[in-house]
Amino acid sequence: MTMLMQANRQWATRPHDQRFTSLTELADFVHAQKRASRSSVVPSGKIGVEPTTDNRGLLVALPGSTDYVAPTHWSFG
Repeated sequence: MTMLMQANRQWATRPHDQRFTSLTELADFVHAQKRASRSSVVPSGKIGVEPTTDNRGLLVALPGSTDYVAPTHWSFG
């Protein structure tokens, strides 16, 4: 009984975007994240850091692309 209560408490205290009421809903979310994800190997000497004007801090500029990404703590692992 305590395991069931712990699972319920963990689910209830998660942020709203991390609560799934079915495995199908969870699978759809994971597949959408996978489709939106990409990876590339870029030499560190070609990566630039540029300040933003809209108060988002520093963004990483990828070479040959107009995309900018905001680094997370996973970026430095």
